[in-house]
Amino acid sequence: MKKKQNCPDPTPLRLLLLEDSPADAELVACELQRAGIAFSSKLVKAKKEFIKALSEFLPQVILSDFKLPGFDGLAALEIARLQVPDTPFIFVSGSIGEEKAIELLAQGASDYILKDNLARLGPAVKRVVEEALLKLEKKIAEEELRLHVAELRQLAEAAERFVDINDLDKIYRYLAQSIGTISGADYLMLSLYDDKLQALRPKITSGLEPFREIIRQHFCVDLMQMVFHFKDMRREEFRDFVSRRLVPVRDGLYGLCNRKFPRAACRTVEKLLTIDSMYQMGFSWENQLFGGFSLWFKKGNELKNPALIEALANQAAVSIKRLLAEQSLRESEAKYRLIAENTAETISVLDLDLKFTYVSPSIIRLRGFTVEESLNQTMQQTLTPDSLARIQAVFLEEMALEATGKANPKRSRTLELQEYCKDGSVVWVENSMSFLRNDQGQAIGFLAVSKDISERKRAEEQNRYQAELLQNVSDAIIATNQNNNIQVWNKAAERIYGWKAEEVIGRMLHDVLKPEYPYQSREEVMSLLEKEGVWSGEITHHLRDGRQIPVHSTITILNDADGNRSGVVSVNHDISERKRAEEMLLERDQLLKNLTAQVPGMVYTFMRKPDGTYRIPYTSNAIRGIFGVSPQDVVEDAAAIFKPMLAEDRPAVVASIENSALTLTTWQAEYRVQLPGQPVRWMLGQSDPIRLADGSILWYGFNTDITERKQAEELIRASLKEKEVLLQEIHHRVKNNLQIISGLLTLQANQASGKSLDEIFCASQDRIRSIALIHEKLYRSHNLAEIAFDEYLRTLIESLFTTYAIAADRITLQYEMEPILFTIEKAIPLGLIVNELITNALKHAFPEGRRGKIRIALQKCRGTARRVPADRDQPPCYELIIADDGIGLPSGQILEQRKSLGMNLVFMLARQLQAELKVNSGPGAEFRLVFPGLMTSKDNHEKNHGA
Repeated sequence: MKKKQNCPDPTPLRLLLLEDSPADAELVACELQRAGIAFSSKLVKAKKEFIKALSEFLPQVILSDFKLPGFDGLAALEIARLQVPDTPFIFVSGSIGEEKAIELLAQGASDYILKDNLARLGPAVKRVVEEALLKLEKKIAEEELRLHVAELRQLAEAAERFVDINDLDKIYRYLAQSIGTISGADYLMLSLYDDKLQALRPKITSGLEPFREIIRQHFCVDLMQMVFHFKDMRREEFRDFVSRRLVPVRDGLYGLCNRKFPRAACRTVEKLLTIDSMYQMGFSWENQLFGGFSLWFKKGNELKNPALIEALANQAAVSIKRLLAEQSLRESEAKYRLIAENTAETISVLDLDLKFTYVSPSIIRLRGFTVEESLNQTMQQTLTPDSLARIQAVFLEEMALEATGKANPKRSRTLELQEYCKDGSVVWVENSMSFLRNDQGQAIGFLAVSKDISERKRAEEQNRYQAELLQNVSDAIIATNQNNNIQVWNKAAERIYGWKAEEVIGRMLHDVLKPEYPYQSREEVMSLLEKEGVWSGEITHHLRDGRQIPVHSTITILNDADGNRSGVVSVNHDISERKRAEEMLLERDQLLKNLTAQVPGMVYTFMRKPDGTYRIPYTSNAIRGIFGVSPQDVVEDAAAIFKPMLAEDRPAVVASIENSALTLTTWQAEYRVQLPGQPVRWMLGQSDPIRLADGSILWYGFNTDITERKQAEELIRASLKEKEVLLQEIHHRVKNNLQIISGLLTLQANQASGKSLDEIFCASQDRIRSIALIHEKLYRSHNLAEIAFDEYLRTLIESLFTTYAIAADRITLQYEMEPILFTIEKAIPLGLIVNELITNALKHAFPEGRRGKIRIALQKCRGTARRVPADRDQPPCYELIIADDGIGLPSGQILEQRKSLGMNLVFMLARQLQAELKVNSGPGAEFRLVFPGLMTSKDNHEKNHGA
């Protein structure tokens, strides 16, 4: 009969990979995928991550590199043997020799794979998973059998009935009737498992006829024709169903129907049948599922004898299994042989001369030999010398016992022997041997059932090794029971704490070591330990002589086979030297901080990791003012320092870093940074690189604020450029001014009739002096582009007073001038206008020695100008006033029509300045000139700085 398939586990294989090379990890994953293995993996690199993954990820297979930085595969194997001893552990390494591999296998490794031969990885993983599964299944079966012994005794009568029944349908009917009777259920439904559909089909119901009618009415489905697929079950519901335990149904009828019908309809049915609670269970044996049943109870009725029901269902499964086996055995002798030849264990038949007469095909898995090769082998070729001597001695004992005629004919002997494999290796085998007898009961040979126990022997050897290792490790290992009494105290604990093991075994741990927790309270530590199952941190312990020492302790909760807490184990490492070193490092760090605090700029170390990312292991506090981050923000990731850099500078800085890393040359860069609410600053970075052993590049250097230097350089460049331009323009200006003088002389010559030669030359001299004075002011000014026009006017007017010999007490001057800068283009025409108007006032406004006052005003427009700038980007507007309190202008005279050279020159220059000229007369005369200015350097400064 074909063996029923087990319902597949929907969960992928959980695989923990201890590997520091992402590329190698990727190769391992690809190889497993190529082998058709569905898995979920977790990659770890360090010891702490590995220990955490063992308890949280719960791997089903561990793949480990042999050599890791700061941690190695051997240490990982030791930890795994302690925490998850049943989990297969495979080494995947490129640097492991044959001798070391054999040693690792002896220490508990399941296998080893070389990285240059990863094709072996998939089959190796499948093999160790299958072996682990078989061990786990056997362990579970044995545990379940032990727990149910008492209940099975109560089921002796039912067991006898099951044994007497030789029909499957009768077993199902008896099972349904018995469960219904002892449970007190109002309704019962028993279903059979269909291994092809991987689903349940109803077979027997009790009390559910009204329910079947309701199903027909509401859903047009016959209950007995329904199929309940396991794929529709939730994972936790499937686990409950195949747990061989009677469990409540989640979500009632809606959950029982795998949520295929509307919840409201299911509730209606429950209400009609007055169902209050539902239970279900699958019945199976040796991982073979045969069916399941569900029990429904009305309100006021409760489940009875659940343990008895579970035992009865399991007993029925055993009987069903037996009947199926008996049916299979009755079919033919060929099927018997087929079962023998396909069993995982090797079956052998030997005659009384210890020669093989039959060997099952599984011998090739056990030893590598074919059936034909094994049949032709002698015992000397099969067994090692020690094992051969042992089996020969047992054979002589059994034959001597057989000769007495008093021995139990059904007796058997179990021997652990070593047998040779075809590749020359040796395998440990557990042989269960018993006599084969003829119809007269005479011994005619031996039947041997051989099982590979190499893994178990390696585990035993590993246990012995670990026990020896426990006593010889450098860390103190202490284990206590659930009452905190010391049970294990290794040699390192004796050496560190001063007590011998015999002095502390059985005593309370707290009474001996008096632990103190410097960074957490004991309540917090115990809470974390209960929650996580493991705690690691610093503890202060007391020595036998009363001194205190700091230790780094890893405490792990130990559980028994039932999952109950049986005690704790702690691994304690003396960190006294490390603490002293840390104190020295703290003092050094403080000294370094004090020194770097006095250094202008930022002192730092900058690292480029092999994966291309940046970090800053150390930096002075100056980083806060430069980049707006703390030293702790960039220890693991330096990305924060690039954010304040101006976007246009950032690529060049990164490129210069990469070039320095590539060439190992000094890095130097100037770049700009800007923090929120602060101006842009220039920084100079400079450092020297070195290459570390892991391929990282480390720079030592400093950053300095060079903003003031850059501003000074900018000012110097601007000044030089300005002076170059002005020097280039000076010839042009001189040429233009000479042309102005030439034009003035021409105009003077054209209007020379009726005037004396002295008068003509005096007027020309005044005009030329006004122009020359501007150049003198420019020459003496630090700014060759602009002159202080208010100072210029004072000097010009005082010169005119001197020329015309005006006494200071006869005509007084009143200045109302703001300090204003004008370019030479504005200053020359304005200076000529002022020269003409002041000269005219001195000559005509105060005749016959009359006394008076002349007012000169110069200011920016205050809202009365013709052109008021619309915004700060427009040049300002100015107003120039020349007024006197003299005799005034002739009545009705139009100034533009006057024939004098001076007034024509005033109006001509006003038009050149695009100015508005207003003339008022009486009393005195007032000339008001409003004109637009040019944007001077002072205006630009005020605009940029919000003056």
